[in-house]
Amino acid sequence: RLQPDILIYDTAGGIQTKEIEELAENCNYFILPLKPDYFNSLGTFEMAKGLSVRNKPHRALISDAHSAGNFARARGIVEILKGDGTLCFDEFIRSSSLVKDANDSGRTVFEMSGLRD
Repeated sequence: RLQPDILIYDTAGGIQTKEIEELAENCNYFILPLKPDYFNSLGTFEMAKGLSVRNKPHRALISDAHSAGNFARARGIVEILKGDGTLCFDEFIRSSSLVKDANDSGRTVFEMSGLRD
């Protein structure tokens, strides 16, 4: 049986504390995606604090960011997370029809845009 180098376990948002504890016990690194608005950030703030207490490496990733005022909001959320000691990816996943189409078809943005064979 092959042992994977990397295994990605994608959960739904708003999972229960018990499930978070089980994940923290069995995972080495966490990527915490969040949309750049206050309501969606609350769960991420709590999850990041819980992972910090357990000394589990993690990093936040802003997704579904619109290019106008949403970027300013996203940067504000990043500052809050960093202030609490959570690392964040430097880039945001932008909200665009290309990103949504790639997600719907199970392809990458590069494949959808024709930049890759």
